[in-house]
Amino acid sequence: MLEVIYNLDLTHVTFDIFREIYQNILPREIRRGLGEFYTHENIVREVIQSANLDGNAIRRLYNEWREDKKSGIYILDPACGSGTFLVETIKLIFNSFTDRVPPDICNFIEDVIIGIDINPFAVEMAKLNVILTIMRESSKRGFGCIPNEVKIYWADSLARIKNSEKLYYKVLTINIPALTQIIGKESISIPMCPGASFKEILDKTWEAVISRTNRDAFINDIVERFCASVPRDAIIKDIAELYDTMKKIHESGNSRILNLLMNTITVQSLVNSCAY
Repeated sequence: MLEVIYNLDLTHVTFDIFREIYQNILPREIRRGLGEFYTHENIVREVIQSANLDGNAIRRLYNEWREDKKSGIYILDPACGSGTFLVETIKLIFNSFTDRVPPDICNFIEDVIIGIDINPFAVEMAKLNVILTIMRESSKRGFGCIPNEVKIYWADSLARIKNSEKLYYKVLTINIPALTQIIGKESISIPMCPGASFKEILDKTWEAVISRTNRDAFINDIVERFCASVPRDAIIKDIAELYDTMKKIHESGNSRILNLLMNTITVQSLVNSCAY
């Protein structure tokens, strides 16, 4: 279905078609179980206004972004659904520049607008909604803009992440209740040696699992490539446990969980970085 939707020409649709699709496809009971409720546009606008996100705030954030594009200024919806709040915020951004919309406004939107949702189908709907809104609003103002990147992540905003220090290395523990049904526990621990990031270790472990690399050979490779400065006996247990956990995920047929874990790590980096 997503492939069909992505191939449709929806540039002339003037209402939130993806919300309608989402509301009609996903059973009401499931949406309620996930804590998902439809929010009318008028209420969305009131919430945005109550957060003091208005034209002045948008122009201030834009100027700060222009001064330092790596400043980490974000407007975040941690439970974005099909993207209603994000769409209204993008419209507000375009409407905040009455005289002339800056030529790099689409880059600004790409950098600062972020959405998160636990439902992967909702994430795809939100991405399409955001892309179409940017295209539609820029077209109204005489220029075309197709975003290169849309920062909407399939992740659990309520996931708990703990970064702990061991004697020679760090361990990142991700706690997601949904993991219990797959691996028998709700957390996964990722060791990080000085030579690699958490994401890199996780990615290399997944590659080894799907390629059926021998467990001991994989452990030796990780230790030699990334953890040469760490006493072998201190870290092999954590690496082996990570390999076994990722193997369980792979064998369960839930390969997309890797994306959830990667996105959760990315989302964690946004803590204390959001303006709104």
